[in-house]
Amino acid sequence: MSTIFKELLSAVLNLFYPRLCINCSKALLESEYYICLHCLYDIPKSNNLPKADNLIEQKFWGLAKIEQAGTMFIYNKGNSIQNLLFALKYRGKSKFGVFLGELLGHEIKKSGRFTNIDYIIPIPLHRKKFKLRGFNQSSMIAKGISNVLNKPLREDIVYRNSNTKTQTSMSREHRWKNVKSVFSLDNNADLNGKHILLVDDVITTGATLCSCSIELTNIGSLVSVVAIASSDI
Repeated sequence: MSTIFKELLSAVLNLFYPRLCINCSKALLESEYYICLHCLYDIPKSNNLPKADNLIEQKFWGLAKIEQAGTMFIYNKGNSIQNLLFALKYRGKSKFGVFLGELLGHEIKKSGRFTNIDYIIPIPLHRKKFKLRGFNQSSMIAKGISNVLNKPLREDIVYRNSNTKTQTSMSREHRWKNVKSVFSLDNNADLNGKHILLVDDVITTGATLCSCSIELTNIGSLVSVVAIASSDI
């Protein structure tokens, strides 16, 4: 296919199916993907990935043994990252999750931490929720991170054995009860001494990641965690 034909085809497609920013709905430039640069740069950054003992890591102190933890953005009710993650989860924007994961992967690289990762594992969805949604948003994010870090993505190790209720409106205490003992591991998985990077979309109380990480550390794994965004940084 010639370059001229590709450009013509792209122009025709944009005429009938314009590429719009997921957040503000303005037309994207040719060099922009999913979200315009104005909206992207307007999202408040957490800036905690390069910092040891940051507030994300402190969420897990005394609860789970976490090597490193961090996020890329700050999640507040009504801000643009909330809108973007809603679009990812509930408007079927699965490829946008890969894009966000690649952004996070580059930030992880720049941080100079999270080294010697053996496997990248997304927080799994229960099969019923997966069937309803059609994909796991954390898997899409993990895939993007895997693309950048060039580390294996493993979705065959951790399973969700309980279809827990959504935690959006739950108190901190109820969040912890909701995810207690909901994860199980493949009995054949030999992860002793392996460094696992657990991936989720948002960290609030950290209850979900904590519950999953405990299962992994119980069999001798080292665990670090990352997410696209976090509240209360």
